[in-house]
Amino acid sequence: MKLNMSPKPLIIPVEQQVREFDAKLLLACVSAERGIPAYIGFQNRIRNRIAALPRGIFIAKGFGATKATMLKIMRRLGHQIFAWDEEGLVLLPTPIYHEMRVGKGSVEQVQGVFAWGPNYRKVFESNPFYGGAQVHETGNPRVDLLRPELRAFYDAKVEDIRGIYGSYILINSSFGLSNMVLGEKTVEHKRSATRSPATAKFWAESVAYRTELFWLFFEMVGKLADRFPETNIVLRPHPSENIETWNKMAAPRDNLHVVQDGNVVPWLLGADLAIHNGCMTAIEGVLLGKTEIAYQPITSEEFDRHLPNDISQSCATFDELVDCVAPYTQGTAPNAGPKQRPEILDEFITHDERKLASDLIMDVLENFSRAPTRTTTLPAMIGGWWAANIRALGKWVRSFKKNDIYSAHHQHQQYPPIAVHEVQNRIARFQASLGRFKNVTAREVMPDIFLVSRR
Repeated sequence: MKLNMSPKPLIIPVEQQVREFDAKLLLACVSAERGIPAYIGFQNRIRNRIAALPRGIFIAKGFGATKATMLKIMRRLGHQIFAWDEEGLVLLPTPIYHEMRVGKGSVEQVQGVFAWGPNYRKVFESNPFYGGAQVHETGNPRVDLLRPELRAFYDAKVEDIRGIYGSYILINSSFGLSNMVLGEKTVEHKRSATRSPATAKFWAESVAYRTELFWLFFEMVGKLADRFPETNIVLRPHPSENIETWNKMAAPRDNLHVVQDGNVVPWLLGADLAIHNGCMTAIEGVLLGKTEIAYQPITSEEFDRHLPNDISQSCATFDELVDCVAPYTQGTAPNAGPKQRPEILDEFITHDERKLASDLIMDVLENFSRAPTRTTTLPAMIGGWWAANIRALGKWVRSFKKNDIYSAHHQHQQYPPIAVHEVQNRIARFQASLGRFKNVTAREVMPDIFLVSRR
């Protein structure tokens, strides 16, 4: 065995580009600032090329049972694995969450976990497969983007949005399992993660409830656009939704605009108010000081996503919603000034006034990156190399299949390509906002994979 004394790079996969990339790029910049290079790019590309990347610290975006094979391959190749759950803020009921999103084979590969806050730490440490991996309450880089010192990062985009739409109402849809871009393929893929009849029953009933809610929400959007024809309404479907469902509704309505352009933060910053049901964007909006309305024509203690709804103003009927929206369309909404962060969020999101969540994460990872560690054995590396490349070949074959989760169309919707000059532009905006990262740059090392490092 050989001791590796050089700093190990970070490897940061991104699944949903518009949702994750900016936050994870910020983490990559913090890493590079400390002299630790970071590879960032499309998750599927990184997985398929993992055997060609240097051994490093892989930041997994979850530890469900379906991830076990890939994480074991990475360990055989000599990577260390840390993780956070991208969906760890708005959770399923704890027993269901443990079964659906925590797999024994995956958890065993993870050396440490970064928790959104105290609540997630308790949920994770109570899972039946927990083996003592250290859980760090750091918060998440996505919350960094909502801090006052980083609002300017999106100034130009907010100005562009307002230039096109003027004053507008933002509606965020989060019905990826009801308005499915891949139809039954999505449900089948999710159902495969269930292991007990109780969870299968919960899953089936949850999908049925969310589907009923989706059609009521869908109806509301059209009625609202008709009720306020002089007001622009911008609707952002979840990246996994079928955008054509919304486009058909919007086609005859000049004031209804369906967009999936970029991160949601500038769209929240530019909006007069936002409407949702159980969407994490409501938490982001509240942290930005925006008015959030939860439209709840039906409710379920078991199946609703409570945290986003609980911190929003609730409207149970369309008439109630009209009464809430009308002042914003007439310019008579009261200006209440900056809103306080709801205390309930302290249990869910760790916040340090002095440090970004990205800095808190790197305080942990820097020690591991610079510490001498034993690499994998040669036989394990050879086996890992073969396994990684055989897996990549299988995913490549599936990319030609229609309506497959690895189809080229679906992958493009998840991760629209980003040019290197755009990545460099975003780094420059971080530099301007924070006065940091002056010597940090990016270059493309493989298609959809960038190396962020010091010049």
